[in-house]
Amino acid sequence: MTPSGPDDPINLPGVIRRPRTRLEVLAEKQQDLLGRAKADDAALSDENRGPFFNPGDIENLRLRLALSPAGFAERFGIGLRTLLDWEQGRREPDLVARSYLRVISVASDAVARALAAE
Repeated sequence: MTPSGPDDPINLPGVIRRPRTRLEVLAEKQQDLLGRAKADDAALSDENRGPFFNPGDIENLRLRLALSPAGFAERFGIGLRTLLDWEQGRREPDLVARSYLRVISVASDAVARALAAE
């Protein structure tokens, strides 16, 4: 909280404030955005973080579609290294990737057709 009483240097008679530098303005904006991002993250509960996939789920999806890692990655436009990292638990898919994997698990043929139509 900023002071606003009679001892506040901003309100002292005869005190001239220098204009904020561009860096100070950018730093304030960055802090504001960071605060908002943290608040958004905190607001996400487990229920609305999107579908959950553990490494075994991703591998099982690929095997159910009878695709090799390279075939799955190519068919659905996912980087092979990324797919392998997910399957081996080195990385976790983000919200968008988990949602995409969910769509693939429900309608893999439609996804493949849509991607082939590009």
